Amino acid sequence: MAERIYRAVKPGGLLVVEGFANPPNGTGFEADGLRTWFGRMRILRDERVEDYPDWYVPEKVPLARFVAEKIQVAASGSPPRLTQVEDPLSDDQRSDARSMTNRYFTSLLSIRS
Repeated sequence: MAERIYRAVKPGGLLVVEGFANPPNGTGFEADGLRTWFGRMRILRDERVEDYPDWYVPEKVPLARFVAEKIQVAASGSPPRLTQVEDPLSDDQRSDARSMTNRYFTSLLSIRS
């Protein structure tokens, strides 16, 4: 399944996942499962939190949140080199962006065939 999802994401596209983390009934994501399945993508976010999910659940639950970008392959056939850049956001801006991202997390899913 992970391979089909990987192939479906367009180069430069995002894979965005929010789901239960380590649920007792096995219908969620193990701690490193998403990182293992999609490790060849550039992982932008991989976290486990206690929070209200974007779908209706009236209480905080353990969640897995994961965002990865499919690396665009250069004409040479190899992925571009990733470089470290300085974060231009202040702590307040980062907090606002994180809050907004959490609200719209599942709506960003851009899996394309």
